[in-house]
Amino acid sequence: MPDLSDQAEKGEVQEGPSNSSVSSPASNARKRWFIAVATLLALTGVILAIAIPVSRKNDHEKVSIASDEDSNMDGTVQQTAKATADISGYFNSSFSLFGEDITNGYISPDEFKSDLRNVARFLLDSVVKRNLGSEVNNAAGGDLEVEPGVGVAAEGSNSDMRAPDVGDNVNDFGTNNQEDSVEEGDIIVSNGRHVFAVYGDRVVIWDATTGDMLSDIKMPTFDESLNSTKGSAAATSRSDIDFFYSGPFINDLLLDGDRLVVVVGGYGNAMRAAPGAEQPILYDYNGARIVIYDISALDSTGTITQLFSEDINGSYNSMRAIGSNLHIVTMSGLDTYTHLVAPFERWNYPNVTDEEYIAQVQEAAEGKVITKFVEQLASELTFHGKLPDFARISLMQEEFSGGAHERVTYSDGVANSVVQVFSLDLAQDFSILGIGETPFSVSGAFLAPYYGEVYAANGMLIIASNGWGYNSENGISEDYTYILAMALSGPSSTPHSVGTVKGYFLNKNSIDVVGNVLRIATTIQNRWRWLMPEPLIPIDGDGTDGNGTLSRPAVMPEPVQDEPSTENYIIMLQMPGVDGTDPGTMQELSRLQLGKINEVFTAVRFFDNIAYAVTFERTDPFYVLDLNDPSNPEILAEYNITGFSSYLHSMNTDNSLILAIGEEADGDGMPIGLQITVFDVLDPRNPVAVQRHLIENDPDTYSSTDGAWQFKAVRYEKTSQRLIIPVNINNWNDPTSNYNGFIAYYVSATLIEESCRIEHDAGYDVFIDPIFVDPDSNETAVENETLVGPADTIDVAPSDCVYCASLQPRSMIFNGNVMTSSGHFIRSTDLNTCEQAWKLDIAEGESNCCGAWF
Repeated sequence: MPDLSDQAEKGEVQEGPSNSSVSSPASNARKRWFIAVATLLALTGVILAIAIPVSRKNDHEKVSIASDEDSNMDGTVQQTAKATADISGYFNSSFSLFGEDITNGYISPDEFKSDLRNVARFLLDSVVKRNLGSEVNNAAGGDLEVEPGVGVAAEGSNSDMRAPDVGDNVNDFGTNNQEDSVEEGDIIVSNGRHVFAVYGDRVVIWDATTGDMLSDIKMPTFDESLNSTKGSAAATSRSDIDFFYSGPFINDLLLDGDRLVVVVGGYGNAMRAAPGAEQPILYDYNGARIVIYDISALDSTGTITQLFSEDINGSYNSMRAIGSNLHIVTMSGLDTYTHLVAPFERWNYPNVTDEEYIAQVQEAAEGKVITKFVEQLASELTFHGKLPDFARISLMQEEFSGGAHERVTYSDGVANSVVQVFSLDLAQDFSILGIGETPFSVSGAFLAPYYGEVYAANGMLIIASNGWGYNSENGISEDYTYILAMALSGPSSTPHSVGTVKGYFLNKNSIDVVGNVLRIATTIQNRWRWLMPEPLIPIDGDGTDGNGTLSRPAVMPEPVQDEPSTENYIIMLQMPGVDGTDPGTMQELSRLQLGKINEVFTAVRFFDNIAYAVTFERTDPFYVLDLNDPSNPEILAEYNITGFSSYLHSMNTDNSLILAIGEEADGDGMPIGLQITVFDVLDPRNPVAVQRHLIENDPDTYSSTDGAWQFKAVRYEKTSQRLIIPVNINNWNDPTSNYNGFIAYYVSATLIEESCRIEHDAGYDVFIDPIFVDPDSNETAVENETLVGPADTIDVAPSDCVYCASLQPRSMIFNGNVMTSSGHFIRSTDLNTCEQAWKLDIAEGESNCCGAWF
């Protein structure tokens, strides 16, 4: 972007583990009720997160397609990658369709601002139509018996074997990354000698073997940090806008040699252009602070030195490091309501006719509001005098419905969020940066969805977002995944290629790149269809029906859902090139369908030319997939077993032994309890679950692990064959049997055996119920202190302190001892004797109050 200064895979179904005791129907009913409620709440959240607002339609829009190809006689268009959509209405707008053209970016700031104007006009057209009476709807589119806590050996194996000891030379402290060659950020990291952990607004550092505290670095408050960031061009004035500022908090850490990267959030709410300035359009304006430290003197002096700090736009999403090249991804929503929608709501125009309302909105918007919105947003996005290297704004779809679909899908606007990639070289000499200089290069894109997942490998950084797309063959709206690939070249990134696939993806493990082929697992659900085309009512004259009265908008028929349909696919996409020299559109090579009716993916894991996937509704088909030929992927085996897996992890170098963490389930598909499974896939056409271990099977108990969704909380050390996972067990009839902490297991193809339980108490988590006493009485006010779980000490926090810092559950192995962190404590435990080696209380001596909410 030019400088702005120039321009202002078969098997029998096996019954799962079962308890020898018989549970009462009432108890089973309670557990099913509890899980059903939890599941319903979770599903409700997912539906709300991906729901699309469906607006009733009117005829006051004309949609045309501009393309390199001529229109056919039937009025359809042979669309190409450069197709654009010209949409006319009360406010006219024009956008590129989703294709290779959007990777070309902008040649000037004015060209970028022109697209921002289209974003504003498209949204304003929807605002006017809604305020003229259109309604707004929301629419989304082998038998094994297992005693609880007992491992099951494979038939014919030695059930008397015991786990071997862990040698004192066993070390495993790296982050559980998706790709071995790409480092990811995490909330606890280590170089083998020291451990660095996020604790609220502090980075705490201790000795990995002794547990001695070395350093405690507190991030400065907003006021303390004014004008203190080297190389930052961000403004540092507190706004007088009403806001809640709770103080800084640390998002993530990353280590590269002697460089420690700390990503801090929380400043954005307090950072504004100047006192009295208007509210930013970016919800996360200056929302992340990147701080880089030199830790080379930690052994000798016990201190670390700050090298660099800079505030950047967006809320932190994730970061990846390839060698010393760091790429930080942020996302921010756009506050279009305050700046574009609110001023033109109908209630702001009382006592005027519809015609007058339209005329006044058009005059005000075109006169000042749109221009102000465009200039302010461009200014907020400007970084050190330049706009980021943005991909072109597009409708994020490859074809048009003729107008109906677009208004439904984008009723909240075409661009609801902006994703940016900030790249730098961690090995550089930061001391040579001058005032106002930055080491970052920045690229980005605007998205209709509010969130995206990140995957990086092979010189590409992939940003994937779940959204919606129109299918012209059957006239329905479907789940779509939109993929933007950024080419990585050293400490920089540029928009490279784009792709779309039907369905939504589960998580980042659903995405993988090998060579120039991107593989992705998606599930298609929630299809919506319109029974007839959108009705069109001719409008004569200038916005009237010819008699001086504005015609009422036509109403679009309600969407009708087809019969429930779920399809799961592994899709192979040919990328146009991985060296950044051949940008364009990803082309589908093949797709492989798997799963039974109504099943969805619960876990996917790609390993070069082989992949494993799990789908679930009532049973768990474990699939083995051959991806050696991208144009002809093959299901090698489908092994059916009860329950489901949430996370798959390789246990050996050839990825033929797979550890699965998930839940056992009954015949109706209701979860029973947390389960560990080992799949032997040495013969990929005949996989076998050689070991299964059910942690609990009590109908009054619910068990879970953070490792089912937060994969970095899982540690499997291949040499000692030890699995360490955080486990939470809750019994609603007998709270004394609750457990919170970690469990270490010996996990192999021949045995799963519990080794140690490492309990982590709630520490300082105290609920305080103050008793308010009549000031005229002689009674003394007493606080009711209720300890939540066992604790070593009780430190009662002030009654107005409701948020306290907490360590997230993680584990590392140093010299044969496992170090676990959770809450406010770190423990080191001998994996052979299960005896505690040391314990560190990082909140000792403090009130543990991170800020009062009023």
